Amino acid sequence: MCIYDEKQAEEKIQSEKEGKYEQSSYYIVIIFLTSWLQSRKGTGCNQEKVNVSTPNDEQVPVSGSIVVNDKEYEMRVGEYEWNGDDGAHITKTDSYSPKEVAKEFDDLTLEKDTRVQIPLKNNPKLTVYQLNQNNQKEKVTIKNNRIEVSSKSGYYLYEVSGKWPHGKATYLFDVNVK
Repeated sequence: MCIYDEKQAEEKIQSEKEGKYEQSSYYIVIIFLTSWLQSRKGTGCNQEKVNVSTPNDEQVPVSGSIVVNDKEYEMRVGEYEWNGDDGAHITKTDSYSPKEVAKEFDDLTLEKDTRVQIPLKNNPKLTVYQLNQNNQKEKVTIKNNRIEVSSKSGYYLYEVSGKWPHGKATYLFDVNVK
């Protein structure tokens, strides 16, 4: 058993009170910091999750057109694959039937050997195929981003493939040659 004088007892009581207050203050600070860190962590995670790339004209060439006799016609998009500058990888590779996609395009009626200009953004490397009514596919000569439609009458579907440094895309248009 330990005997304290009054002064020692008061000092002991005071130090215990201060210790309790110090501990309480310490616990309050810990709780506050924990809550604050969790709220910051949650915000940071949410911001990272929200920062997901979405296709846009600068990242994915989702539109393309042809020009015939100074009149512009929009082609239909088949499939594409693109690696964005921000590391995003965007792909649309659904199986598609060129004839089904071409139904969305108003048939152009053109004279034999009409020149068609294909002015896609950022000058991709182009490859063009002509599909005839029997689904036979033939590579078409392209020069200065221009092709000539068939010299024979009939219905033709054209598949245009563009390759850029960051990806590729396929476009379609169809023509009735008279």
